Amino acid sequence: MEHITEITLAAVRNGEPLDSIRDRVLVGVINSALIKHYGNQTQAAKQLGMSRCTVRLQTGKGEVTSGLGYKETWHHLSRVAVIEAIELCGGNRTLAAKRLDCSKYTVWRYSREHS
Repeated sequence: MEHITEITLAAVRNGEPLDSIRDRVLVGVINSALIKHYGNQTQAAKQLGMSRCTVRLQTGKGEVTSGLGYKETWHHLSRVAVIEAIELCGGNRTLAAKRLDCSKYTVWRYSREHS
């Protein structure tokens, strides 16, 4: 999880939008589940709570990440990305939202959970 957190922080510092970071995390979590289930797409999809079609479309992309489910991983990394963006913007949530290309409400919600 530390490795993917570092990747997320670097992406935020480089101005990468939140959706792009989400896609990278999705690929990593799916690959991790596929490794755990020896390439069985149906079992990986059940573990992650998503359709087998989504898993099949993402097969072979990205890098291996933690064994957490997609939702838990994405929630953690969103929070990390938002907090980092707020710090980079000197505490200005509106600028942080523009930097992440997401809504001010998203930034507010994740930063509220942090405090």
